Amino acid sequence: MSEVEEFSIEELGIPSFSAKKVKKPDGTVCVKIMVIRVSWDLEKRRTYPISSKTVGVVANGQEFGPIVFKEEFLQQCPQLRAVTVLRKKGRQYVYLKRPLELTDKTGRKRDALSKPSANEARAPQHVTVVNYHPAWLEMFIDERALIAPVLGEQLLECYHIGSTAVPGLAAKPIIDLMVVVRDVAKVDALAAQFESLGYEYMGEFGIAGRRYLRKGGAERTHQIHIFDLKSEHHIVRHLALRDYLRAHPSACSVYAELKRQLAAQFPYDIERYCEGKDALVQELERQALAWYDASWERLYLQARAVQNPRTIGAFVEAGQVAASILTRSGAIFTGVCLDTACSLGMCAERNAIASMLTAGESDMTRLVVVMPGGALGLPCGACRELMMQLDANELEILTGREPVQTITLSALMPQWWGS
Repeated sequence: MSEVEEFSIEELGIPSFSAKKVKKPDGTVCVKIMVIRVSWDLEKRRTYPISSKTVGVVANGQEFGPIVFKEEFLQQCPQLRAVTVLRKKGRQYVYLKRPLELTDKTGRKRDALSKPSANEARAPQHVTVVNYHPAWLEMFIDERALIAPVLGEQLLECYHIGSTAVPGLAAKPIIDLMVVVRDVAKVDALAAQFESLGYEYMGEFGIAGRRYLRKGGAERTHQIHIFDLKSEHHIVRHLALRDYLRAHPSACSVYAELKRQLAAQFPYDIERYCEGKDALVQELERQALAWYDASWERLYLQARAVQNPRTIGAFVEAGQVAASILTRSGAIFTGVCLDTACSLGMCAERNAIASMLTAGESDMTRLVVVMPGGALGLPCGACRELMMQLDANELEILTGREPVQTITLSALMPQWWGS
């Protein structure tokens, strides 16, 4: 065979493949595909890698040869349930047939094996507004699990935002994810990895300090908005609007009705659709920001930002747990735990308290403790005792985030000896 041209196998909707179009001696053209490594997120959230082989494929009605997968992948992968599976000489072959229409969790038809072509990507986005679907939360959870390994240690938090994050609110069936990272500029180096997941990496795309990604072409399915803590205003406004709509059904009704009207009026004009609702969104956002208490999420993210588990030496580790304290003046002080081989260690809360006292403050009002993996924790007994001696008995401690739940220090120390 002689090489004709090299091209991206993304045309076939199969990520992490490389391919070359080659010509046989008889003049027919086929596709030589090298499987680098492919893994699919399944409904059971397990991953099945595909073995590395040089194989072929059938697509667009034209036979290019077989493609080989491990059998457990064939049995489990929902994206391939509708394909024809054959067995030849003891090997498992999968013939991909396009178009292959499947139905996703929301009932919308999808060509499960194809990624939008260049022409499809340039097609106008189809604006549809549908009733709220509970599967949107599941789709967010699945996508968060998909992108988290790409972001690695950069990831501080991933939020479900936008209308699909508001139960009961009619919406365009597009999952919006807001990701908070340590340094947004460093995310640019991950563009190729996001593209392998089907995303277009659009850069700032009109908002300074943001990285915007989208998936699905004209029938968009997901959007990612990435910020770091220097863009706190954008983080807060997205969370404020989401939580305000969750708490105000009447505002949801007005917003949903306007969106339905605009979608019917501009089904293929996303700009006119957005312009039509801009005034209402700005008013809702103004009300939301006046209503929303951003301090808890600000404290959580500040603690996550300093939480960086590391080994300092043979006997010392730090950063497994982090804490942040809000004082009456509005200042935030953070600290991480220091673990040693003897009793010289320090809890994250005491570390934050030491920073606060060094800065000349002592009037604590709120505390967040973040455990490994991002879960919330409570202060240890020694830290509770120290804070009680600092007259912080009415200190609020975060115990839940969606919705916000708290407990006071005095409730944790109901029979404190110094009362």
